[in-house]
Amino acid sequence: MAEETPQIAQEIIDIVPDIAETVVDDDPPPVVQSTVAETPPATIVQPKRKPGRPRGACNKAPAKPRAKKVVVSEAVEVVPPPSPQPDPPRWDAQHQPIPVNAQTEMAELMLKLLSGQATERQRRKDAQRRAWFS
Repeated sequence: MAEETPQIAQEIIDIVPDIAETVVDDDPPPVVQSTVAETPPATIVQPKRKPGRPRGACNKAPAKPRAKKVVVSEAVEVVPPPSPQPDPPRWDAQHQPIPVNAQTEMAELMLKLLSGQATERQRRKDAQRRAWFS
């Protein structure tokens, strides 16, 4: 088997001289010499201008007189608009007083129920206030 193995070392030795010949070059690259005379002269940098009008541009003379506005007031009679009749108060179930007179038996029972609820509500409020200060 050793006899069938190719010899790689001889091939490498044959390739190396070819690479060395192409890399080594006897002619040096040309050197560009720059001289101060060939460069363009430096431009003078001026400071940035401030925006707006220059200082000396303001008017030296006083301003021209302007016409003043004249308010002309004439006597005008002011007639108050007729007062509209006040709107009747809107019906609100929470703020309506409980009627006292009942016209039917059913209305009488309903009035007893409503007055009982009102007195119970008032009794609870009083009990709560007494609890705050006792």
